[in-house]
Amino acid sequence: MLNFLKSALYWFFGLGVIFLPVSYFLLPDRNSVNRWLFGPIITWLSDLLFGVEGPDLNFYSDSISMFLLFILLAVLSIAIGLLSQFQILRWLADSTVRHVFQSLMIWFLAFQLFSYGIDKLFLGQFYTPFSNILMRPFGQLDRDILYWSVMGLSPIYSYFLGAMEVIGALLVLFYRTRVIGLYISFAMLLNIVMINFGFDISVKLVSSFLLALNLTLLFPHLKRLLYAVSTGIPLDLKDIDHLSKIVSNQSVKLSTRMIAIALLISEGMGLQLSQGFSKEKPELYAYEVVYAQPDTDFEAAVFLFIHPDGYLIYHDKLGHSKSVKIIMEKHESGIEFIVDKVEGNHYLIRDMSNEFIFTHDGSVLCSGKVHRLEDWPALQSKFHWFMEDVGTVAN
Repeated sequence: MLNFLKSALYWFFGLGVIFLPVSYFLLPDRNSVNRWLFGPIITWLSDLLFGVEGPDLNFYSDSISMFLLFILLAVLSIAIGLLSQFQILRWLADSTVRHVFQSLMIWFLAFQLFSYGIDKLFLGQFYTPFSNILMRPFGQLDRDILYWSVMGLSPIYSYFLGAMEVIGALLVLFYRTRVIGLYISFAMLLNIVMINFGFDISVKLVSSFLLALNLTLLFPHLKRLLYAVSTGIPLDLKDIDHLSKIVSNQSVKLSTRMIAIALLISEGMGLQLSQGFSKEKPELYAYEVVYAQPDTDFEAAVFLFIHPDGYLIYHDKLGHSKSVKIIMEKHESGIEFIVDKVEGNHYLIRDMSNEFIFTHDGSVLCSGKVHRLEDWPALQSKFHWFMEDVGTVAN
């Protein structure tokens, strides 16, 4: 029974590493393979179990297709575990197969930690909230947006988290330091999973998979930790060199390690290189509508925002918002952009007296005041040692 459970467990994580459609820079996209292999049965199961016809087969985290993919991999792993109990198929549970899967699991965990750590170090994951978020009342924002926005207000904390994840990844990668790396990464992943569930952030499934994978790699070393604590004998932090159990040739082992390290670094840094390390800081302006031409989309608008990703965003009096995709081009006199499905160019002209006009083919659609948000308290890099320096708060 124990051999069956071990076999099924390692096959599940091994298949998860192979088929989990995470974003890679150099490695091929898994979505096309998953759609070809699992698409038909996932479509059928989605309709049968959830009543959803034609599910999104891009396999986003926490999507129906992703949940069904994990279920299929679990069923397949259990089937392989059962088959491995037959003499003719014992090789499915062979120690070499487990060492191969453990090597894949270690590299995958290190890759995830390294890539997310690099993203945090360059403020790609947690970034300064845009104007449309800053101007929304606190209670109108969902918990996940609130968490993400508040995290983006503290670059120092983002640097700290990123550094810890990169250090954890490097420790996990080498077998002499792997155990301490697994303890560090387990603590970090447990915190991440609790944040995702507590703030309803839609990466619960993938983060839970990583936590379970980490625990599986760490589990054999927990007995050693308890023994060290009870006896006072120093804890041996060295793990098994799984690659040596697979390959005996020293040149092949060295080449494999170098390729794995190079792939880890190139994948982790690739996205940052493609996006550029220095991201342009967005202009934080809110355009308060004072006058709006009747019978237009601007009549109910209270604020307008130009999102740097190319969206015109409206906020109305009831706190509702909508966005329209735009093609934007900046000029000295203002911002020119084309709204999809609307003929002619729009111009947003911002003058030195903090006022703006918004025109379409020479006709004024709305006008009003410009609010510059960079000076708001939440965006200031203030630090206080003493409570008295914070100032008093009026009751």
